[in-house]
Amino acid sequence: MASLLSGATFAPSGYGGEVGRSTQRLIYDTPASTWLEALPVGNGHMGGMVFGGIRQERIQLNHIELWSGRAAQDDREASRLALPEVRKRLFEGRYAEANKLAQDQIMTPMNDVTFGSYQMLGDLHFAFDHADDENGYSRELDVGAAAVKVDYLAGGHSYKRTIIASNPDQAIFIHLETSAPEGLSFSVSLSRQKDSATTSEDGRIVLRGTPAQGGVDFAAVLACKIDTGTCVIEPGGYRVAGAKSATLILTAATSLLLPDPHRQCRERIEAAQNRAWKGVLANHTQDYQRLFKTVDLQLGDDVSQPSAASRLLDARSGIGMPLMAEAYFNLGRYLFIASSRPGSLPPNLQGLWADGFTPPWSADYHININLQMNYWPAEVCGLGELAEPLFDYVDRLMPHARRTAEVAYGCGGAAAHYTTNPWGIPRSTA
Repeated sequence: MASLLSGATFAPSGYGGEVGRSTQRLIYDTPASTWLEALPVGNGHMGGMVFGGIRQERIQLNHIELWSGRAAQDDREASRLALPEVRKRLFEGRYAEANKLAQDQIMTPMNDVTFGSYQMLGDLHFAFDHADDENGYSRELDVGAAAVKVDYLAGGHSYKRTIIASNPDQAIFIHLETSAPEGLSFSVSLSRQKDSATTSEDGRIVLRGTPAQGGVDFAAVLACKIDTGTCVIEPGGYRVAGAKSATLILTAATSLLLPDPHRQCRERIEAAQNRAWKGVLANHTQDYQRLFKTVDLQLGDDVSQPSAASRLLDARSGIGMPLMAEAYFNLGRYLFIASSRPGSLPPNLQGLWADGFTPPWSADYHININLQMNYWPAEVCGLGELAEPLFDYVDRLMPHARRTAEVAYGCGGAAAHYTTNPWGIPRSTA
């Protein structure tokens, strides 16, 4: 959160004809230079990190179910057999000997291949053609409306982008428009650095793959709608020219919970392509604000629009702490709503957003505290329905936890160690 707030300014929200507090809107005057500075969108299943570049734009993509690895059991009977002796040495005060025996006989070496890792889905890359005198740049995240916007002028004409991750449509939408008489000219491509192939089918771009060492099958489908001009398929993407507005639609799915991810994507994108952008945006905003507006926290008079850097300085001195706390509260709820929706996995160690193919700690499920922490805001903020993925995940974990209790400890009930993966397999190592 600190990376998102650093360098931002805050201004009233203008979505839906409403004026929100400055603590619900983050505005930047430059594109993101690193992944941590990019702005997140998410619908609980798919996520994107928007960099907001002018000539070159990157939107890094995730799907909460995209993992390498596979279902596997690493519980050992040796653990159960060694347990009485470990206890005996502990009770006798022979702690070093007890620890060595436990490490040798109870702990299981980590198997990275079977345990796997959370992985990024891929990237959307844009290359824009327009005059080179860009000015008036603005990049913003409206946490009150769950939308990222990029605005700037080039050649005296406006260029605007709006990016949302719609839960009703199960898709990410990128809407672009300009006031330039010649319209929009740009190229866009969908890609993944490895373990995938990109083709075109029925006027759409299709990415399919499976992690090299095993994991879920995944797919993503990209479609493009324009009002005027031309849209031509290029390798891995589209070339658009002369369009006053264009809307890119991206769907993604995996085989973890449902079969045939390509069919899942195709059905969703066919429905989304038949909907007008204004209707898509209105449904998305209504769906999101039904959750976001369950709580309205106001901790002071909202009379100024300081930069986040100034707000951080004020907070350190104690002057602006209330509004800083309010901004963090709103951003935290936004991230929670964006990363946890019924019908999929709960947010992992990095929530929904992670770059690359080997994020820290595999972006796994730490069930000693981290997974539970993701859900601390649920009930107290009127968002109890968003805890459903957590309960579903516990159900997935229980059969394996019962086996661990029996095999590793000779006990009834259930025992799950501190890290697990999306298949619910507890890791038996410390």
